[in-house]
Amino acid sequence: FSLAVDHTITKVLQKKKEVEAEISSSLEEWLVHLFTQYVLEKTQERYESGKQPQVVAAANRFLLEMTNGKYSLVIDSNKKDVGIIDGTHHVKDAKIWSSGTGDQVYLSIRLAMALSFGKQIEPLPIVLDDIFVRFDEGRQRETLRFLMELGKEQQIFLFTCHERTMKIAEEVGREKGTGAFVYLKPGKIQRIPV
Repeated sequence: FSLAVDHTITKVLQKKKEVEAEISSSLEEWLVHLFTQYVLEKTQERYESGKQPQVVAAANRFLLEMTNGKYSLVIDSNKKDVGIIDGTHHVKDAKIWSSGTGDQVYLSIRLAMALSFGKQIEPLPIVLDDIFVRFDEGRQRETLRFLMELGKEQQIFLFTCHERTMKIAEEVGREKGTGAFVYLKPGKIQRIPV
């Protein structure tokens, strides 16, 4: 009789059902996420395996131009790690690159990816903001020469707050006969003739 009026077991069984339903729902949600992650990883692998050779080849050309032929890219066998080969055919691991060299490698890969993406959909302007922070003057000059050439076929906006970088860009622009140079100051926009 006392068990008949005790609803503890009913409440516990009801709570058990609620927990089981919550676990089942969470498991279903987790499986959806797991499957989605698997599909995305496989799609990414397929996309990268199809596009990676073209992107790496373009990045290699870009790096050669930016470094005046001093460095070229090399990708290891697992296609994950990037190295460079110098003029004496020695592979240099990323751990020993100067910060400027690392920035040039990164910029060459980033530009190659942006151009590859633009070919698939629609070419978009490339916006670069103070990319020369860790470049010495020679590295700036060579990279600006490359960007001026690339700018003849691809719209590039390069922003800098460093006056010396602007002067080098103007010199390279006159040398290459390309580029538009604009000084932005509070309340004033001044275009510099090439």
